[in-house]
Amino acid sequence: MVKMIQPISSSLTFFYKWIFSCVWIALFGVGIISMLLARNHFHDRLGSLPPSEIRWQFLAFWIIGSLFIWWFCIRLKRIRLDDKTLYISNYFKEIRVPLENVAGVSENRWINTHLVTLVFKNKTQYGISVVFMPTVRWISFFSSHPVVSEIRVAVERARKK
Repeated sequence: MVKMIQPISSSLTFFYKWIFSCVWIALFGVGIISMLLARNHFHDRLGSLPPSEIRWQFLAFWIIGSLFIWWFCIRLKRIRLDDKTLYISNYFKEIRVPLENVAGVSENRWINTHLVTLVFKNKTQYGISVVFMPTVRWISFFSSHPVVSEIRVAVERARKK
């Protein structure tokens, strides 16, 4: 019996990967660049200009924030699963990876979205590992997301066939 293909990544993946990340990086970037280039136009209500080191601190904050967003949002993939295959998409291209190729499944419980990392035995078109955001659970604290054990069980089942 073939199991239907089911999504295991959050429907918010597209929002975080493309909308939130692009808007945050672009808007803060425009603000920081305009502050650096037009520094005489940024002053407080008394007319005082901010110290020059403040501008560089804002630039550093933007760079660090952009790296953080890349690490947690832009690299996200959309994942679907059936009884034999993972379907991995970056929204432009979807690849199929046999469940037997999954070497490990781990999650980051320290952040609210519980990012899940799939590590493969063999390199795929998306590399040796991919990261996805499982469906959101509002009251999860530090407990493991059920999709982690679901993938592990599916991998074991596929290896036994």
